[in-house]
Amino acid sequence: MRTLDELCTFLGFRVGALDVARVGGSTHSRLALAGSMVKGFRDQTPTSLARSIAAVQNLPPVTLDARLLSARRGEHPYLLQVRLSPSPGIVWSTRIEYLIGGSAHGGEQNFGAAGGDASPTTLAPGVWEIVAIREGIGQFGLAVLRQNLGKVVVFRRPGPSPASPMPPAAPPAVALVTCQISLDGDNPGSGGVSNFVVSGVGFEADEPVDVFEGSDVSRTAQSDSFGRYAVKVSLLHSLPPVQHVFHARGRRSGRTSLNAGVTL
Repeated sequence: MRTLDELCTFLGFRVGALDVARVGGSTHSRLALAGSMVKGFRDQTPTSLARSIAAVQNLPPVTLDARLLSARRGEHPYLLQVRLSPSPGIVWSTRIEYLIGGSAHGGEQNFGAAGGDASPTTLAPGVWEIVAIREGIGQFGLAVLRQNLGKVVVFRRPGPSPASPMPPAAPPAVALVTCQISLDGDNPGSGGVSNFVVSGVGFEADEPVDVFEGSDVSRTAQSDSFGRYAVKVSLLHSLPPVQHVFHARGRRSGRTSLNAGVTL
């Protein structure tokens, strides 16, 4: 290799190297552009043709070895992590692209030739194809290496579970309204008459309570603050014996007690 044309052919001017190196422009041989591609684009000092040719003589090949460090599946936000090997030769750029639905994203960051661990982006939910790309000049001139690192599935974090509906409120408990009949211990009666106490509980406080014998109101009582009531009744003995059945009903609440009875 002795001429500028030979150097530019080796660098790949006519096969797209200018676009690969992101400098574009005419594909005609130019020493300044060729020198920048050999030295590095940040170095703007002039160089000679001989020095540029010497720089590309006996170059080792550009290499690329990359692997995914992050998991193949994960929740959003998912941090992509890749490990890149270093490379000999003249490396213009090392980039990570991530594709979804056939569209490529990323690739703007240049991780250079040194290699190491890279976290180029946070991926949104979806199925992504991860590709490492390294470009430069090696043993045979222009080198564009691509390594597919496989797929990554990112799924959306599940939202909070909807609150379970509250069970319907139980109806308020209704007190059991009772009725019982017992002999009046203070005045049990005599001469064919027996005295009894009809009592119970379960009404509202301070409620008028009608006490029925059969279907007729026999007495009316006033319940106390605990809903209790009591009335006294006198019953005649008869032949044949008769059953006397009592129950109570609150005038305000409408509650009705169980039945209680005695046979005389």
